[in-house]
Amino acid sequence: MIALDLDGVVANLTPVVMRRLVERLGLDPADVRYWDPEHYDDVLAEFPERVRTPEAERILSEIYGDPETYREAHPMPHALEAAQWLARRKLLVAYITRRKPHTRDVTLEWLRERGFPMRPVHHVERPETKAEVAARLGVSILVEDSPREAREFAEAGLTPILIEHRYNRSLTEPWVLRAGGWEALRGLLERLPLDYRERRDPLGYGNKRGQHGRNA
Repeated sequence: MIALDLDGVVANLTPVVMRRLVERLGLDPADVRYWDPEHYDDVLAEFPERVRTPEAERILSEIYGDPETYREAHPMPHALEAAQWLARRKLLVAYITRRKPHTRDVTLEWLRERGFPMRPVHHVERPETKAEVAARLGVSILVEDSPREAREFAEAGLTPILIEHRYNRSLTEPWVLRAGGWEALRGLLERLPLDYRERRDPLGYGNKRGQHGRNA
């Protein structure tokens, strides 16, 4: 069974965060090198060195802490159609996210208003891993964008599929299964037998690490 991450997978949050940060810092948008950041855990690395300050970090934390930030996000291209397709086939179990629990209401409203299948949303806070939550839910595949989350998921003997972004291209281990976007991912899942999608450790990572590097 399958679970979906939210930001960078279902919701295109980065442009909202970058726009808000540019506005709060009084910058010209041209000062920002990329809207698809290269650094997953360091959004400020995309900004000129002169504005990478503790104050900017504080503002960024406020932006991520504001539930309205998440309300403004657009769906990732083709994510809605793919999520509905998964739901029709009874494969979509849940959404598993690192969003803070206080964003629960706006997250559920966002999913409902945009027509996404309503499934439980699990807000995971460290030290708990997404893999631990997935195991309790019977989830074997997680669609993810974070290199760290994908690695932890694979180390638990489960299957991460990365939606490709600039910030996760450096993850090149043989076990990485990735897709260039939702259309490619849906095509990949359509080619997999149903039992593959339902059983734990479907790629055999637990016993055959290093033998399954694939791309879609």
